[in-house]
Amino acid sequence: AQVVVREGYSFGSRGQAVFQLGELGGVIRLALYRRGIRFVDVPPATLKRYATGKGNASKEEVLVAAVRRLGYTGADHNEADALWLYAMALDFYGLRESRVPKAHRAALDAVAWP
Repeated sequence: AQVVVREGYSFGSRGQAVFQLGELGGVIRLALYRRGIRFVDVPPATLKRYATGKGNASKEEVLVAAVRRLGYTGADHNEADALWLYAMALDFYGLRESRVPKAHRAALDAVAWP
């Protein structure tokens, strides 16, 4: 991999799960760093804005947008998020013609792409 695109933390989440995810995220970042693989974290609201045009969209809205715009045939919210992260990277690096409205693409500017 030349660049890994990850969904960043959801700081609005409740409970201990957020801290456990933080520890796993740190381990993943360290492993990527040690291997010399560049990575970028996309905040959840930025991913939602790119997918739906709204930074506060529900997981269901992001899934529906993946079905409609990306041709996703599954029903898993996490897979839909991953597809949107992939689409964002392809769009930013100009590797595929964008399938999202121009207004949604403004979300790309909120990411510190390597």
